[in-house]
Amino acid sequence: MYEITLLEKTMDEAIDKNNAYEFVKESAVTIGEIKEAATLDRSMLLVMSGEVALIVEGSNKILVLNARG
Repeated sequence: MYEITLLEKTMDEAIDKNNAYEFVKESAVTIGEIKEAATLDRSMLLVMSGEVALIVEGSNKILVLNARG
């Protein structure tokens, strides 16, 4: 993934693909309110109400980020 490659350049060690979701959730996203959605339907409802869905390849969960102004 291109985005992960960019993040790796700023770190001393490579990102483990098995833990990429947790890395993004804990380290790469700097938004205060982060939710998790278990289904695409649930995440789409949140997106339609003004939030942003972030899907990490290989994960079965979806990060939902508060982007409301």
